[in-house]
Amino acid sequence: MENIGNFIAAGNQQSVSVGSSSIERKPQFGSFLYIPVWKCGNNSIRKNLQLTVPQCKQVTFGGRGLGWAKFIGGVQNIPKACAVTVVRDPVTHFISGYNEYEFRVSGKRRKNIRAGIQDPLNFETLDFGTEARFEQFVLDFLSGYEWDESFNNFNILHHTFSMTGLLTVFHQLFKRKLTGYLPSLGNIEEKFPSFLNNTCPGLLPESAYLPWKKEDRYTHASEGDQVGFRAAASRVWGYGNGTSKALCLIHAMDYACYDEIPVPEICKEVYSRESFVDFLVSSDGVNPSRAE
Repeated sequence: MENIGNFIAAGNQQSVSVGSSSIERKPQFGSFLYIPVWKCGNNSIRKNLQLTVPQCKQVTFGGRGLGWAKFIGGVQNIPKACAVTVVRDPVTHFISGYNEYEFRVSGKRRKNIRAGIQDPLNFETLDFGTEARFEQFVLDFLSGYEWDESFNNFNILHHTFSMTGLLTVFHQLFKRKLTGYLPSLGNIEEKFPSFLNNTCPGLLPESAYLPWKKEDRYTHASEGDQVGFRAAASRVWGYGNGTSKALCLIHAMDYACYDEIPVPEICKEVYSRESFVDFLVSSDGVNPSRAE
């Protein structure tokens, strides 16, 4: 809570103590580990790592796929790995995750996956691709409505979850922090190899530090947004209304921990209010109206 307090006190400053504490400043590399975050370019990244670093393979700990790694001396060297990830603006990540959910579950997919379920989620009763549907999705998300592992599509809903979860899991497994992270997907074909060169120099084959070929960037089928789910959600976010402010509340930890990501003005406004502290310490759940 002290770190969140520092985040609030920092005001317009984007560099805060909790974010800085997420990074290992003086690593000693024994291997390489890329930890994927869904909806953060991980398909393109894994594809290019496989092309440039043949030694890369998927690793699993405790039944969960953690990442792609080049091992030097075995899995036991993960605590000394150059451990990296890629993230993006938290709200646009959430919107992308929402679009992924709708893409996978809507229409024919929904009929197959939700067969036999009598009561739809509240947002499912509204028209596809509408602003009202996304706003209700946020309300359902905040209320915790059926969001547990018994929910049929819980594994798809994961695409919307906070990007800070990997920090907790990584620390629990290896008692350490990330070596570094790339804070944006912009121009990732050039910026990710450059980021690797600066963060994990000399550890990977030289080809891993060169810009990707355009054809080696993965394009997900959901990016077409034919029904308009992403477009509607993006419009809602741009309105600066109660739903927009609720999205700020949901993603406070992401903005705090990944402090190289600029905090939107509307979120700075939300985080500067005393009611934000009340929200953090409350035990009665999340009420979006409190962000007004």
